[in-house]
Amino acid sequence: MIITSIFNPTLTRIVITSIILGFLAGSFGVFIVIKKQALVGDSLAHAALPGVVLAYMIFDTKSLEILLLGAAASAVVSMIILNIIKKYSKIKSDATLALILSGMFGLGIVLKHILQQSGGVGAAGVSTFIYGETASILLKDMYIIIGVFLFVNLLIALFWKEIKLSTFNPEFFNTIGFNSKIVDGLFSILIVIVVVSGIQMVGVVLISAILIAPAVAARQWSHRLSINFIVAGIIGALSGFTGALIGDYFILPAGPTIILVLSSVVLISLLFSPIKGVIIKAILDFRYKKNIDNYKYLINLYYEKKCNPTEEKVKTFLEEGFIYQSKNQMVLTDKGISKVKSIIKDNQV
Repeated sequence: MIITSIFNPTLTRIVITSIILGFLAGSFGVFIVIKKQALVGDSLAHAALPGVVLAYMIFDTKSLEILLLGAAASAVVSMIILNIIKKYSKIKSDATLALILSGMFGLGIVLKHILQQSGGVGAAGVSTFIYGETASILLKDMYIIIGVFLFVNLLIALFWKEIKLSTFNPEFFNTIGFNSKIVDGLFSILIVIVVVSGIQMVGVVLISAILIAPAVAARQWSHRLSINFIVAGIIGALSGFTGALIGDYFILPAGPTIILVLSSVVLISLLFSPIKGVIIKAILDFRYKKNIDNYKYLINLYYEKKCNPTEEKVKTFLEEGFIYQSKNQMVLTDKGISKVKSIIKDNQV
């Protein structure tokens, strides 16, 4: 590979893992944003910490597979608790998620301190799961991320229509014979898998950002789900690549650096995207108001409203071919009608 011929083996693993995780989390995050479950991913990430600590305490090993299984088990338990509270309580979802997020994360911190006080040598290794530690990524860890990437995207490709329909129209999805609860359950499992696979790289605190930021940026450039999915994945992958290189060059932690790059991409998208960009929209609004002021006589003629323009304006419009005089009144030419329609269309963009 080109990457392996340029970088040293350690940096190569970090870069490849960052690219794969960035595409995986970014593309999958599109569904999380659309389903308005951003806080769910954050809560599950924080809920994974006590599972990591307990897994080390029970098995006395820093093996990534064991720790990730503990994280997954803890996240699944949190998901079950969340669903029980939603079903049997009147507490709103955001309040429930906030309680689970803070409660499980607090439990994880307490367990970590207990492990430290007991003299456990793995406490330092467990701490890396809070903010992420790319330097600890081994070749097998990279393969795990690649395996998760292939598994999750294979499921999405196989059930694309079902996921799309259940996301945008769950009522109709149920009426045609499908069960949205099954799809929701599958989606919840995938959230757990994606979150758990990324916590070693960026940590439980920042994993939600790599899920949400690319999707938010992609939404500024397109409204189509398929395009959002690909664009968000590309944004995540490029941010992972760039963040890993910047972190290595300036001796910075790769995880937080990737998040900073992603945040920059989101900010640029929010300001300059042609669909919803704040600055672009301000420019278009200014241009529209200026056109309204300059061509209000043509617009009034188009809608057959009365307007008393200056003789200079009438002369200008006649010279530009927007109007012509017929029986002592002004009439729009085809060019004038096209001009008015273009102004109206600008306001509808």
